[in-house]
Amino acid sequence: MNTRTFFFGLFVAFGLPWLLLIGLPYGSLKALEPRVLDEDGLEIFPPPPRGLILHGHRVYMAQGCYQCHTQVIRPTYAGPDRWRFSGETPRETQPLDFLHVGPIAPIGLQRIGPDLANLGYRTEDASEIFVRLYDPRALHSWSVMPSFSHLFDKRRIQGQRSANALPLDTVPDGWEVVPTFEAKALVTYLMSLRKDSQTEPSENEN
Repeated sequence: MNTRTFFFGLFVAFGLPWLLLIGLPYGSLKALEPRVLDEDGLEIFPPPPRGLILHGHRVYMAQGCYQCHTQVIRPTYAGPDRWRFSGETPRETQPLDFLHVGPIAPIGLQRIGPDLANLGYRTEDASEIFVRLYDPRALHSWSVMPSFSHLFDKRRIQGQRSANALPLDTVPDGWEVVPTFEAKALVTYLMSLRKDSQTEPSENEN
C-alpha cells in the first residue's frame, strides 16, 4: 500500500464522516441570521437575552445544568415532547432558538431531569425553584438533583426576617437562607424559557 492510498483511506474513514456529521451542519448553523417575519421589518425571532437573563444563562452553563436537563422539544415523529413540555404555542425546537446564546447551546446531554425548554410556562412560582435549587429533596424525597446551596447565603436573622428568605422547615430558628445574585439570575433565566417566538414549521411537522 502506497502513502497516497493510505492517507486517502484515512480521509474516507475519519475525515468524510466528520465533514458530513460536524463540518457541514456547523457551517449551516453558523450562517443563521434573525428572520424578518412581518411587514414592518421587525426581527422578532429570536429575541436576544439581555440583562439578568443573560447572566442567568451563564450561571446555568457554569453550574453544568445542561448535563442533566435538555432544552429540546423533539418533532412529533421523534416523540411526544411537544405536548408534554409545551405551553400556549406548542412547537418543536428550531436551530434559531439558540442563535444568541453564545458558543455552546444548552441543548443538553440527557434527560436525567425534566426538559426545561418551556419551564416558564409550567411554573410561575420563583420560590419553588429557589427551594429546589437549595434543597431538592425538600420538595421530593426521591429527587436525584444535586443541591446548589453554594448559590445561597445561610445567615443569622438580624432584626426583621428578609422578604427573600426561602420557606424552609429545615433551617434552625434564628437563621434564614437567601438567594445570592447568581441564584436570582439563574431563576430569572429559567422562568424566561418559553418556546413562543414565531418560526416557520419544519418539513416534518404536521
